[in-house]
Amino acid sequence: MSRKPPEKTKQKVIDLVNQIPAGKVVTYGMVGNHLGVIARTVGWIMASLTDAEMESVPWHRVIGSGGSIPALKYGFRGQVQLDLLEKEGLEIMKNKVIIKNKIFEFESQ
Repeated sequence: MSRKPPEKTKQKVIDLVNQIPAGKVVTYGMVGNHLGVIARTVGWIMASLTDAEMESVPWHRVIGSGGSIPALKYGFRGQVQLDLLEKEGLEIMKNKVIIKNKIFEFESQ
């Protein structure tokens, strides 16, 4: 049985994701490592954003390792994510983001 992350964890993830500039990406693992949570928690939080939150949080800039788009596997906003990333100038090949020189580095805590 899975448990919902605490609301303060969700807010920390959102605050961190809001730092990612257009045209850059991070992985679920990078966000998780920065905050001391597992990548799956970050993925769950991104997938649970409300429509209103999706309008203000750049959720689409958080991707799987190696440029993958896990949402494509589950049919959940995957194509929307690819389209948004492409619109920001990221190169997509075979449903993966070409991440070379596109990774955003968070400042140390």
